[in-house]
Amino acid sequence: MSITWIISIGAVVLGLVGLFLFALMRTASEHDRAARHAERALRPFSDVPVTHINSGVVSTKDPDVST
Repeated sequence: MSITWIISIGAVVLGLVGLFLFALMRTASEHDRAARHAERALRPFSDVPVTHINSGVVSTKDPDVST
């Protein structure tokens, strides 16, 4: 085996590890957001920030409360 095979296999493994970590971080983010929503449903007056995603803009403002 030449050095190019070792480098190419290393690059493929590094790419797969990167994809796995990205998927793991995305799943953790989704679970965290779901947990914050669940806590807000159980305790409406807790200090948990719940984000609302509207047309690509992330807002922590509660849409049910009029200002």
